[in-house]
Amino acid sequence: MSPPRWTRWFQHFQKDCKLFLIVLALLAIDRLILFGVFRDRIAVSVKGTEFIAAALKGFRYDARVATYFLSPCIIFAVLNAFRDWKSATDRFRRVWATLLFALCLVMGTVNWAFIVEFQDQFNHWVWGVVYDDFGAVLKTVWHEQPVIWALLAIVACCYGFQRLTARWLTRPWLSSGWVDRRLSGKTKRAALTLLIIILFVGALRGSLGRRPVQLKDAAITSDAFLNKLILNPFTALRYAIKAHLRRMSSRGLKDFLPDSDVRAAATRVFPDRPPSDLISDYLLQKASGAPGQAPDHIFVVIMESMDSWLFQPEYRDLDLVPVSRRLAREGMIVEGFLPSGRSTSRAFCSLITGIPSTGIYVNYQPTSRSPYPTSLAPIFKKLGYRTRLIHGGYLSWHRIGEFARNQGFDEVIGGNILGTLMSGNEWGVDDEVLFDRTTEIIDFSQPSFNIIHTTSYHPPYDVDVFGKGFKLESMPKSLASRHDRRISMKTYGHLWYSDQCLGDFVKKVTTAAKRPLFAITGDHYGRRFIDGRPKLYEKTSVPCILYGPRALEGIKLPDKSAGSHVDMLRTLVELAAPKGFEFASFGNNLLRPQAEPVGYGELAIIGHDWVADLGDPPRFEAIPGLPTPTRPLDLSRYRQRWGDLHGLAWWLVLKGDHLPPKNQH
Repeated sequence: MSPPRWTRWFQHFQKDCKLFLIVLALLAIDRLILFGVFRDRIAVSVKGTEFIAAALKGFRYDARVATYFLSPCIIFAVLNAFRDWKSATDRFRRVWATLLFALCLVMGTVNWAFIVEFQDQFNHWVWGVVYDDFGAVLKTVWHEQPVIWALLAIVACCYGFQRLTARWLTRPWLSSGWVDRRLSGKTKRAALTLLIIILFVGALRGSLGRRPVQLKDAAITSDAFLNKLILNPFTALRYAIKAHLRRMSSRGLKDFLPDSDVRAAATRVFPDRPPSDLISDYLLQKASGAPGQAPDHIFVVIMESMDSWLFQPEYRDLDLVPVSRRLAREGMIVEGFLPSGRSTSRAFCSLITGIPSTGIYVNYQPTSRSPYPTSLAPIFKKLGYRTRLIHGGYLSWHRIGEFARNQGFDEVIGGNILGTLMSGNEWGVDDEVLFDRTTEIIDFSQPSFNIIHTTSYHPPYDVDVFGKGFKLESMPKSLASRHDRRISMKTYGHLWYSDQCLGDFVKKVTTAAKRPLFAITGDHYGRRFIDGRPKLYEKTSVPCILYGPRALEGIKLPDKSAGSHVDMLRTLVELAAPKGFEFASFGNNLLRPQAEPVGYGELAIIGHDWVADLGDPPRFEAIPGLPTPTRPLDLSRYRQRWGDLHGLAWWLVLKGDHLPPKNQH
C-alpha cells in the first residue's frame, strides 16, 4: 500500500481495536458476575489462584469470540485502503458495536437463566429450542421471568452505551499526522502489519501455540462447576451445536467406539452369541420365567423430574414423596439407578424403544417409522397385553404421538384428550386429571401394558399446592442451614402434589385389578436441590420402584442391584413372560443376582455403592450413606462396556439393524 492508503487502513484498525477491547471487557465482566452469583455452587476448597487461572483461561475463549465479531469491521478497514469510506465505516462500527453490546447482554441474561435451570452453560439442553414445544417454552419463560422489564433494561443500556462510546469509537489512539511521521518507512509499516496479522491469527485461534484453544482446555480447576463457567456463552453454544451435529453424523460413532468397529463391540458385549449380521440377533434374550402368575396390568409411571435424593435418609424430614417412600418400603427400590437419557424426550424415547440414549433424538430418525427390535409395545402385545401410552402433555410435543404409534402402541392418549387447558398449563394437564382419566380409560377386564408420563413437576409450577393440602411452608430445621432459598417451597410442593396423585392412582388400580404391577421412575433428575453443591449421585440418579403386592409375591430384590431404564424394562418382561419367551433387550434383569451389577446412563455409570460421571475429567463418588468402595474402581473397563452398548445403540438408531460388512469400519 502507498503511505496514505496504509495510514487510512491503520487509523480504522485502531478504532476496531477499541471495539475488540469492549467485547473482551463485556465477556470478562459477564464471567466475573457468574463467579460471584454462583459462588455458593463452587466448592469452598477452591483457592483464589484457581479463580484467577479460570479467568485467564476464559480470556483465550473471549479473544476468539471478539475476533470473529470484529471481522466485519476489519473487512471495512481493509477496503478503506483502496477507497476512502471513512464516514460509512465509522457509522457501521457504531451500529455494529451497539448490536454486539445488545447481543452480549441478551446472551448473558439467557445464559444466566440457563445456568439457574440446568447448572451449566449452554449444553445439550439448548436443543429444546429446536425440538421442544417452542411455544410452551416461551410461555414458561413469560410466566417465570420479568421479560418486559428485562427488555426495557436492555434497550436502556444499549442507548446509554451508544451515547457513551459513539465519539470514542470514531477517534483513533494515534493521529494520522503522528502515524505519517513515526511510521513512514516501509520496513516499519511491514513489520507492524506482520505483527498485527500474527496477533489477529493468534486471537482468532485463542492461542499462539501449535493448536487452537479447545473445550478440554477449560478443565483446569479442581471444581467441575467452576470449569463450566470458564467458557463464555457464545463458545458454550458453539460447542453444544458442534457436539450435536457430530453425534448425528457418521463421526458420532467414534464418541463411543474410537475404532468404529461395531461388530467387535457386539462380540464384546455378547461373547456367547454366534457371529451375525444383525444387532437384533445379539440382543436376543430368553425369559427365565416368572416365579408366579404374570401381572394382569403393568404400569410404567414416569414421574417428571423425580430424583433419588428424595429417598435418602438425610432428607427424611423434608418428606416430599411420602407415598413413593411407602411404595418403596412395601415393594422394592433400586437405589443404584440411572435414567437412560439426560432429558425428558430422550429418556421417554428410551423407555418406549428399550434403546439406551446416545444423545440422539430417536423420534426424529427415519428408522423410527417402524418398531425397533427392543421396543416394548410389540413385545407385550405378543404376551397378550393391550399396549397404551398416556402422556400428560400434548402429542405434538416432540411428535411423541406419531412416534409411539410407529413403535406399535395400540392406544396413544395425550393431554388434549385427558382434559382441557383449564386443568393444566402449556406443558400438560394436572397430574390428578391425568391419573383420574387414566383409571376411567383402562379396561381392567383385558391385560394391559401402560406407559404414563406426568407433567406437573415442571415450570411454571402453577398448581395451588397449598390449596391441595401441602403444609410445608419453610424448610425443616434439620435442613434449614443448607437451604439457599433458590427453590421455593411452592416449587417443592409440586413434588408432593404429584406424589399424592400417584398414591391415589395406585390405590384405585390396586382395588380394580387382580395383579397389577407398578414400575415408578423419573425421566431425569430434577435439577432443583436445596443447596448449590449437590452430590454426584443427586445430580445423576432417579429412583426405580417396583410395587405390586400380588404380582411380586415371593420375589426379592438381590442384596446388590444397579441398573438403568433399559434394565427396568427387561425386568418387566421377565416378570410377565413364560419361560423360554424370546425377546430383544439391551438390559439386564434387576431381579437376577449379578456378581457386579452396573447401570449405564447417557453420560454416567452406577454400581450398587458408587457412581461415576464420564465427563471431562471423569468423577467418581460413593452413593451417599454408603462407605467408599475399598476395591479399586477400574473405570476404563466400565467405560469400554458403556461405549460398546452405546455404539450398538447409535448404529441401530442411525443405520438400522444390519451391521456393516466385515472389515469395514
